[in-house]
Amino acid sequence: MLDAVQLFEQQAEEEGLLRAPQAISGSGFIAVNGVSDKDDASIHRFVEEFFRKQLQRSDLHPDGWTPIIIRDPRDVRAKLTEVAGDKYSYADLDNFSDLIGRTAQGAPATSKWRGEACYPKWSTWNIRKTD
Repeated sequence: MLDAVQLFEQQAEEEGLLRAPQAISGSGFIAVNGVSDKDDASIHRFVEEFFRKQLQRSDLHPDGWTPIIIRDPRDVRAKLTEVAGDKYSYADLDNFSDLIGRTAQGAPATSKWRGEACYPKWSTWNIRKTD
């Protein structure tokens, strides 16, 4: 069984979108390198269709950025800046919420604290005051 990246490479090659596609992955990213004579709009349509047909929402990381097409390595910084995500990730927000809860739990007026990650939306926390 093919994973999503291998399936993407295979379908992109079969449909004539990319020649010799090669996946590159690192800490927090996946890239596909290849040769194409298709325009950016055609490639974007293929990517969007692939995501819609082949992936479930839960397969996509909530902090993931919009896919980009880079034809000139000198454009990498500008392209990444265009699609950069929020300053804080959902994991960061979960960590901040946990810190807030632990801090509030140490207050004398707090009797109970329960933190819940509503990942990927946000984290919530409930603090109950004793009377």
